[in-house]
Amino acid sequence: MIIFDKKALKLLYLFIFILLLSPVLIACKQKTVIVDNWEEQTLYAKECGMDGLPCCSDKDKVCLYEQECCIDPNNLERNMCANECACGEKGAFCCVDDKCGEGLSCFAGRCVECGSISDHCCQNGDECNNDLVCHNDLCVVCGIPGNPCCTIGFACVNQEKRDNNRTECRRDQCIFCGSNNAISCQNEPICAPGHLLNNNFCLKCGETNQPCCNEESGVEYTCIDDSLVCELGFCTKK
Repeated sequence: MIIFDKKALKLLYLFIFILLLSPVLIACKQKTVIVDNWEEQTLYAKECGMDGLPCCSDKDKVCLYEQECCIDPNNLERNMCANECACGEKGAFCCVDDKCGEGLSCFAGRCVECGSISDHCCQNGDECNNDLVCHNDLCVVCGIPGNPCCTIGFACVNQEKRDNNRTECRRDQCIFCGSNNAISCQNEPICAPGHLLNNNFCLKCGETNQPCCNEESGVEYTCIDDSLVCELGFCTKK
C-alpha cells in the first residue's frame, strides 16, 4: 500500500487539475475572435464618404453607395460626395462666380433656398420675398424689435403705444423703449407710467425694493402698494 504525505497529495491534485484544464486552454487559444468594427464604420461615415460629406482620400472608396466625388468649381481643393456633380442646384456646389439657379443663393460654397423667412437673402441685390427684408444675410420681418425698421407704414410695431410694449426706430433698427430698464423714448412720454428716468434709461418704480415713484413717473403716489413705504428713496414693506 502506497502512502502519500500531504505535500505529495497536493502536487498530485494540481497535476490532475492541469490535465483536465489543458483541452479548454488549447481550444481558447485556437479560437478565432471576430471584432465588430461598427465603431470604425461610424467614424468613417462621420468624416467622409457619405452624401454631402467630403470624399475620402485614404479609403478604398472615395464615396460610399456608388456616389460621385464632386469638385467645387470655385475651390478645387474642396469636394463632396453626391449622386451627380451638377453645380448650381439645391445642396450642390455653387457654379463659377458663386452663381446658383433661380430661387437659390450661394452660401458657404453651396446653393441653398433663399428669399423666404429665415432663409438666406437671394444674391441679386439682397432680395427677399414679399415684405421681408434682408438683415445679417437672412430674410426677416421688419418692424419687430431687433429687426430693421419698415419703410412703408409704421416703422415699428407698437410704436404708437405708451405702455411696456412700446417700440421705436433707432439707427434703422426697432427697439423697446420707455420701460423695463430700456432706453428712454425720443418722444413724450419718454418713460411709461410707473417708471423713472435715470441716465436716459427708464427704471421701474414703486414696487418692493424699487425706487420710489414721483410726479414725473406718471404715478401720483410714491409706492404702488399700500403695504409699502418709501424709505431712503426705495419702497420697502411697512
